[in-house]
Amino acid sequence: MNDSSPFQVGNPVAPNDFLNRRREMRRTAGRLRQGESTALVGEPRTGKTSLLFYLSGPETQTELYGDAAEGLIFSYLDSQSLGGQFTPAQFWEQALLPVKERLCLPHPETPVAQQFAICQENGYGTFTLEVLFRRLHEADRQLVLLLDEFNLILHHAVLNSAEFYGGLRSLTSRCESLSLVIASRLSLTRLNSETLIFNPTGSPYFNTFTELTLTDFPDKDVDALLRRGKDFIPADRGAIRRLAGGHPFLLQAAAQAMWDARAEGLDSQKRRQFVGDRLYREQRQHFADTWRNWSPESRQLFTVIGLANMHNQLPDRRFRLDNLLADIAGWGPELGEMKHSGLLEPSETIPGGWKVTRQIMLWWLADELVKAMRSESDFSQWLSSQELEGRWTRNQREQMIEAAKNSVQVVYQLMDAFTKGKGFLDTMMG
Repeated sequence: MNDSSPFQVGNPVAPNDFLNRRREMRRTAGRLRQGESTALVGEPRTGKTSLLFYLSGPETQTELYGDAAEGLIFSYLDSQSLGGQFTPAQFWEQALLPVKERLCLPHPETPVAQQFAICQENGYGTFTLEVLFRRLHEADRQLVLLLDEFNLILHHAVLNSAEFYGGLRSLTSRCESLSLVIASRLSLTRLNSETLIFNPTGSPYFNTFTELTLTDFPDKDVDALLRRGKDFIPADRGAIRRLAGGHPFLLQAAAQAMWDARAEGLDSQKRRQFVGDRLYREQRQHFADTWRNWSPESRQLFTVIGLANMHNQLPDRRFRLDNLLADIAGWGPELGEMKHSGLLEPSETIPGGWKVTRQIMLWWLADELVKAMRSESDFSQWLSSQELEGRWTRNQREQMIEAAKNSVQVVYQLMDAFTKGKGFLDTMMG
């Protein structure tokens, strides 16, 4: 086997290795050509940063924007890199750096350069910025500002303010030569809700954006990705798919582990054990990040559906779920979001009617419940810390406790099978 793995884990995917997202590319590029702004929304590690890089890559611009590419100036900012005391003026100083380097420094006599100097002198106030973008439009130039991890600004000590959000909204709605593409773990609905405190009676700050959701890969793209492992047999590919579902990052991580397992000469059963063990050990933070990204309602829903999936693994069905599942129809919005993302799919065999497609997420949830069930006080503390306390009736809470206790037994069964060399994947998948 060639020692060079075709799978990438951790870093953004290079444009030449990009899979899927053609619809989001076309729509975002089309909106940019019209001077409009877009929000790319998705769970952690669904390829948002990779897509931003693809949209702005020199090698892709002619393909995406045609003749309009010449007038586009791309500026990328990662919200994780903005210091805790970063001011709006410092934000715009960074955001406009490509304009300064490409247009102002080489041609200081132009109206764009002159207005840029005025912006600097006046601390990048919204009015002076609006004039600058007017000058850019007159020069047939357009700034495309790519803001990664935008949801983190909600926790920024300075930028999380009416001044910053109001300025962004004003400029994007009034200036043809400024377009934003934000990448966010939170939907526009949640962004608007979280910032409502700054503008309770006005228009939502982000209603000038169109939201595009990055979902799990469809089957054809999962197949295309796994075919890069030329020596993978059908059993290898099937194990990866059942473990990771269509989640692009988990697929890459599981496929990389499978590549390494084959390189070590492990047999088919031990390869599945190796992949499951490594994926769980190395990506626990990813599962925690995904959970933390959800609303309390989504956490509650996933807990109930996860328990129903675990219940299906026990031949003697040791706990009841009828009270917990009675209100599942009331989670319509959350069910819709999880189905759209690819995390859930309908099932006729699982109580409640939903299957978790990423089996590794069930292992993580079961492990969390094991830790939470060490004592009644631990469980109450866990419910409170996850904003789940008080969300069930007394009967539902009793079933929740019973189900959580039995989930411990599910974990012990999986661990026992794992230590005997069968591997927890075999147990969970049947």
